[in-house]
Amino acid sequence: MSSAVYGAEGGDMSKKADDRPADKARRFRSARVDGKIGALETRIEKDFGLPRGSVKIVGRDGKNKRSDATVNNLLAEWNWR
Repeated sequence: MSSAVYGAEGGDMSKKADDRPADKARRFRSARVDGKIGALETRIEKDFGLPRGSVKIVGRDGKNKRSDATVNNLLAEWNWR
């Protein structure tokens, strides 16, 4: 007899939710409005496996946003708030 646990649909539920790769869930999380642009750029690079410095977030004028600017200010500049 097997020690596996089966759900209502008969699927194997012996694996915990923590066994799944964190990368999949991380990509769908929203940026905090009080977060910094620099942290957001770093997070995007890490989540998608991009080289350091490859992500630049720009304002409406096309210039790079400062890394100490907040996500809230960026959203307001782009009329998302």
